[in-house]
Amino acid sequence: DGLLIATGRTPNTSGLGLERSGIATTQSGTVQVNEHLESTCAGVYAIGEAAGQPAFTHVAWEDYRRLASTRAGTPRRRDDRVLSYSTFTEPQLGRTGRTEAEARAAGIDIVDMGMGNPDGATPQPAVEKVIEAVQDPLNHRYSVSRGILPLRQAIVDRYAEQYGVTLDVDQEAIVTVGAKDALAHMLLAILGPGDLVVSPNPAYPIHYYGVVMAEGEAHMLPMPDAATFLQGLKAMYKNGKIPKVILISFPNNPTTVCVDLDFMREIVELAREHGTYIIHDFAYAELGFDGYRPPSILQVSGAADYAVEIYSMTKSFNMAGWRVAYVLGNRRLIAALTRIKSYLDYGIFQPIQLASVVALRECQDAPAEICAVYQRRRDVLVECLHAAGWPVEPPKASMFLWARMPEPFQSMGSLEFAKLLMKEAQIAVSPGIGFGPLGEGFVRFSMIEEDDRVRPAIARVGTFLRKHGVAPALQPEAVHV
Repeated sequence: DGLLIATGRTPNTSGLGLERSGIATTQSGTVQVNEHLESTCAGVYAIGEAAGQPAFTHVAWEDYRRLASTRAGTPRRRDDRVLSYSTFTEPQLGRTGRTEAEARAAGIDIVDMGMGNPDGATPQPAVEKVIEAVQDPLNHRYSVSRGILPLRQAIVDRYAEQYGVTLDVDQEAIVTVGAKDALAHMLLAILGPGDLVVSPNPAYPIHYYGVVMAEGEAHMLPMPDAATFLQGLKAMYKNGKIPKVILISFPNNPTTVCVDLDFMREIVELAREHGTYIIHDFAYAELGFDGYRPPSILQVSGAADYAVEIYSMTKSFNMAGWRVAYVLGNRRLIAALTRIKSYLDYGIFQPIQLASVVALRECQDAPAEICAVYQRRRDVLVECLHAAGWPVEPPKASMFLWARMPEPFQSMGSLEFAKLLMKEAQIAVSPGIGFGPLGEGFVRFSMIEEDDRVRPAIARVGTFLRKHGVAPALQPEAVHV
């Protein structure tokens, strides 16, 4: 259950069977770990010696990051820092995926509510346009790294219509190969070693590891709710710890925390007062329920002087595999991203860009229709979980439900709970630990299955809970971290 890190002189590990587990000590006192173990371990232990015998000590995450920041007195290489993601964060999500694949191979039908992968169809006019455009050989050539003008104009026009925001199509808008490409390359373009980026936790993993890969310093603030995060952010500034970037995302993944425009105004005011940049990942812009409309940070007067916003076609138009997103706002940040992308890619395949223009111009009603599907699924999921004895708070937005694990299972941790739920109830969810340390004790449901599969699946969850002695509760459990 842990990655073993040798410290001090080489311990005598003979007789422990470590080699058979994929671990081998070296003359320098380090430990070699094979690829399988790297992809399946879930923690960190240090190996030392006490009275001539191996001694194993659990190392807290904070201490691990501090100890791992140097290697024999030299600065850590970027690939060393990224290893912490592939070894510790990805498996928390990926291990349940492997278990699911094994179950399917055995003929077991798993209801997959783990990965946030939209199951709906892309609007038909966009599909027809890509089929038409791909027939033209002119569209087979390199495109434009920052996106073709008609597509940038289409997203600028959408912002003007939907949010009342005026943007310069040449200096304040760029097309990217999905939102992850936008965020990772933006951070790479603007951060230097040690630059501080503050963001909430729990969070989508790229929000932390995008900073790590850019050699910045990632500082995570707890966000049980938006007010607590804002209070912690103000305290940072008051104590003289000034971040270069505030990285936020609302509606939030995984917690579904939502904010209003006044919250955004306070974020912009902090940035204005201290000269901080803001990156707002607006992936769930169109998925607000019960009349709630997620605000764009660019609606705040003067926000574009400090902020950029990432808008994605993935959730809003069911275009996950197409990989189309936009970065909008601050001219200096857009210019930095434009420059670095000019070295990295030639833009999205042009037929996809042309189809995206059609989606934005001719399928304006699609986001509302897609949102209505998710709202219905939310209602069904909440109702079924309540009937199963697992009451939860209905999310106000996004395609997720963030649920505190029932108390009897808290001690086992979210990863083991997710694996047990899959084994005994044939349903896959994402363990909260995969979204950071403050995600422990929670799981995330993705609303990507149809109602006729969700109802029997959650009924099995009810059977599972009763088997383990969880009595039905009447009041929803707060989702606060």
